[in-house]
Amino acid sequence: MKQSAFSAASIEHFLAGWMSKQGISDTIALNSTLTAMGFDSLAIVDLAQALRRDLGIHVPAAEIIESATVAQTIDLIVDYAGQPRG
Repeated sequence: MKQSAFSAASIEHFLAGWMSKQGISDTIALNSTLTAMGFDSLAIVDLAQALRRDLGIHVPAAEIIESATVAQTIDLIVDYAGQPRG
């Protein structure tokens, strides 16, 4: 797998800004679940679309939903950022 151009810190920063704009939360609790942070299924689909649109990272919403914590979601996004597009 190709190394990602995005670090966990840069994805966390993007996620924090996106969540704030969506009115979900102003802070990130890395060990919290997405549900505990205020995400519902529509918010997860919106996040997947924002990642694709704003960063060019294609992460299936279904895989985001399966992430147990915010930290695992960030790791998943970083992993996908390192994969070739196709």
